Amino acid sequence: MRITQNSIFTNFLTSLQDIQERKFGEEMKLSTGKDILSISDDPKRVREIKEFSNKISKDEIILSNLSNTYNELAAVNENIDSMVTVVGNIKQLLIDSTQIGASKSLATIGTNVKGLLEDLVKLANSTYKDKYLYSGTQTTPGSIVPTPPETNNNPFEIVTDAPTPSNPSGLRVSFKGNTNDRTVHKDATTTEVINTKADALFGTNGEQLFQAIIDVYNLMSYQNGLPRPDNQGYTKAEQDQLNNAHKSLMTLYDKLTTANSVNGSKLNRIDILKEQLTEEITRLKDFRSSEEDADIARTSLELKKDETSLNYTLQVGSNLMSRTLFDFLT
Repeated sequence: MRITQNSIFTNFLTSLQDIQERKFGEEMKLSTGKDILSISDDPKRVREIKEFSNKISKDEIILSNLSNTYNELAAVNENIDSMVTVVGNIKQLLIDSTQIGASKSLATIGTNVKGLLEDLVKLANSTYKDKYLYSGTQTTPGSIVPTPPETNNNPFEIVTDAPTPSNPSGLRVSFKGNTNDRTVHKDATTTEVINTKADALFGTNGEQLFQAIIDVYNLMSYQNGLPRPDNQGYTKAEQDQLNNAHKSLMTLYDKLTTANSVNGSKLNRIDILKEQLTEEITRLKDFRSSEEDADIARTSLELKKDETSLNYTLQVGSNLMSRTLFDFLT
């Protein structure tokens, strides 16, 4: 069977192309660090890699949500600590007002209590990333609708009603939010309630603690419905009222600290979930890498072999092209 020059060149070019394609593939693997460059390389492995990537993406979204939740709960923890300090100061002022010689400064002590009430309302209106912390699902000013005499879009507001014998100052704190759950996904199927609700913090209707403080303020600042005269101490009836106010304040103070403990428990759970999810993502990435990453040592060796084959093939091609008519006649 006669072998023509054309068939020799055809075989040579085919061999050259195969070697160059293999060499290019190995170079791409070294450049990208990936063993799979297209779906045709290994459809089954490509599908597995895609499944790993999808799972990692979903877990990373959940982890981001959990991280944001953790930061919010930490902000709540710090915020309630400040509330506990404020109410503790009010308790101390109440005790101070019963001391001998305090009668001449009861109105001043009452003014201090009112200032602390205003501080507490500011803390109750605190936000995290521009969302109210304690108003349930009504977390933005646009979701808070004031009703006269309310005047602003904060969830908690000090308003003044007409004075009454039981409330000579007319002060009250109005809660305009709700106590609905706000939840976050802990994983693909379960959720966690993350918000501390107004009634858990401040008692009935989210207003009880504020009213107890206003009762203390009224006792210090008013007598018989009128501003308390200078140097006028508590009557026996007022002392009884003050004792009741102190008991109520103590109960609500304990409610604050309990709510903060519950929030702290959530904070710890979210932190544990974050660690577990971070570990899972790391494992999934390791599994994905084992499927898609190139074996650098093996790939380098294959590339070296292809480079040697290419050089040898080019030398053979050079010899083919340099043949003369005399070579065919001999």
